[in-house]
Amino acid sequence: MFKIVFLYLLLIHILGDYYFQSDLLAKEKLEHISQVRKHGFIYAAICILAVIPVLSLGMVFAGIALAVSHFLIDLVKYYQSKGLFEKKILSSEKTIYLADQGLHIICAGLIAYLYTVNNGMIHLLTPFNMVFQIIGLSAYSAFIWVLILLL
Repeated sequence: MFKIVFLYLLLIHILGDYYFQSDLLAKEKLEHISQVRKHGFIYAAICILAVIPVLSLGMVFAGIALAVSHFLIDLVKYYQSKGLFEKKILSSEKTIYLADQGLHIICAGLIAYLYTVNNGMIHLLTPFNMVFQIIGLSAYSAFIWVLILLL
């Protein structure tokens, strides 16, 4: 099951990072944070649209986790390109590209692993679970409410 989920998430990544991202957007992401956000929204939409046919709440959480991790990695890449860290971690454009894609693939693998070992469910982080327990709301109910509010 891990292999299938990993390959599915990898396919989503390829669609979101290559087919639905123009060369112009890829270049502008390094210059403008608004373009990082724009790519993040496009990538998230691709993730959600790609997991809908699976009809699994666990895969929806996996898609959301993939989109969030992708956005965070791209955000770090943006700040690194702007020199906002004290010391440039990576300097070569090729090295930055390989590290970026490597991190995306590692995240896809980690999400697929968590999905597999939890029998098709991605569990929310413990602090979120504690908040849900305190207010007496299940994670599923909270997810449904968020969907309703977004629609």
